[in-house]
Order: sequence, then C-alpha cells, then structure tokens
Amino acid sequence: MRDVLIHGYADVDLEEVWLVASNRVPVLRALLEQFLQIDVLEPLRQV
Repeated sequence: MRDVLIHGYADVDLEEVWLVASNRVPVLRALLEQFLQIDVLEPLRQV
C-alpha cells in the first residue's frame, strides 16, 4: 500500500485507506501503548 500511496497517488482508493486507518491503526496504537509501558531497562537495574 505504501508504494501506491507514494508513487501512484492518483490511483489511491480512499475508501481502502480509510478502512485500513480505521481498523488497523487502533489495534497498532493499543499494541504500542502496551509496549511503551514495558520497562526495558529493569533487567539492567537488577545487576
């Protein structure tokens, strides 16, 4: 999809873009919020 948006923007199906944005972005956001709550430095602090 990215290549079409970048190189073929005249042929972009705006309905398809909206469906992806409205269905997949909320899922991605939830996953990123969970990831950002993880303290990745905690194992280093235990040393």
